[in-house]
Amino acid sequence: MSSEAATLELLNRIRVTNFVLPILSICLTIFRLWERGSNRRLWWDDAWAAFTMVGVLIVMVMFELFLQEHIENPNKYPQHLKIAIYYLCAEGFYVVVWSSRMTILFTIMRVATMRKFRLLLRGVAIVFAMIFVILFAQCELGDDVAVAQITTDIIADAFLIIAPVRLVWGVKLSWTQKMRIIAIFSSSFITTAVSLYHASTVLRGGGLPEALGAVIEPSVTLIVANLNVVVAFIFRFGAEDRQATAASRGTRDIVTIGSGDPRSKRNRYGGNMMGAISVTTEWEHDGLPPPTTIMLDHLDGDSITKKASGDVADESLDSVQKVVSWHAGSD
Repeated sequence: MSSEAATLELLNRIRVTNFVLPILSICLTIFRLWERGSNRRLWWDDAWAAFTMVGVLIVMVMFELFLQEHIENPNKYPQHLKIAIYYLCAEGFYVVVWSSRMTILFTIMRVATMRKFRLLLRGVAIVFAMIFVILFAQCELGDDVAVAQITTDIIADAFLIIAPVRLVWGVKLSWTQKMRIIAIFSSSFITTAVSLYHASTVLRGGGLPEALGAVIEPSVTLIVANLNVVVAFIFRFGAEDRQATAASRGTRDIVTIGSGDPRSKRNRYGGNMMGAISVTTEWEHDGLPPPTTIMLDHLDGDSITKKASGDVADESLDSVQKVVSWHAGSD
C-alpha cells in the first residue's frame, strides 16, 4: 500500500471515529440525564456531564472542519477561521477531558459521607481546575506538553481509582457488590491508556496519528464518566426482571449509587444522604401483602427505612430480624 493510500485510509478512520465515539458518548450522557432526572436525582456530577456533552459536540464539529481544511482543501477557509478552528479543537480537547474527570470526582463526592473525605475531594477538585488552567494555556504541542499530559493524567486517574476503593472498603456490602462498584470506577484506567497513546503520538511527531488520539480521548473519557450510571441501571433492571419471573417467594439486593432525594438534609457525618450507597432488600411471600422493602440508607447500618403498602417509617435493625424471622416462621 502506498503512503498516499495509507494516509487516506487513516484519514477515513479518523473521520469515522470522530462521529461514532462522540455520538455514543452523547447518547450515554442523554440517557444518564434522563435516568437521573426521571428519578429526581440530578446533582452536580450530572451538570458536569451535561457540560462535557456540549463540549464533545463542539469538538466533534471542529475536528471535522479541521480535517477538511488541513487535508482536503487548505484554502477552503480564511486565515482567521483556520485559527479559530485550531484553538477550538486544541482547547476544547482539554475542556472535555478534565470536565469528564470532574464528573467522576463529583460522583465520588456525592456518595461520600465522611466530612474529612469530602473536604479532600473538594481540594482535589480545585487541583484539577488548576491543572486544566495550566494545560489550557499551552498553545503549541511539543515534548513538554506531552510529558505534562502523561504526568497529570496518570496522577488524576490514579486518584479517581483509589478514592472509590477507600470509600466502599469500610461499607457493609458483600464482596461481589464491593468489587462491582470498584470495577465501575476503576474503568478510569481506560482513560489513562488512551491518554498515554495520545501523548506518545505527540512525542513521535504528531500528524494524523496524533489527531486520531485527540479524537478518541475526549469521547472515551465521557463514556467512562457515564459508566457508573449505565451499569447501575443495567444491574437494577436485570434484578427487577429476574424478580418478576421468579417464584412466589424470593429475595434480592440492589446496589445503587447516589440514589437518595437531592432535597434531603445532610447527615451527621457531614455527607448528603442523596449520595448514600443504598442496598435495597425485598422479600416476597405468596398470599401476603405487598412486598416489604428495607433500604439501608446509612452507610454505617445504624438505621433503615421500611416501605410497606405506601407507608414509610424508621425502624431499627431489630425490625429486620423480626421480618426475616416472621417470613421463616410462615413457611
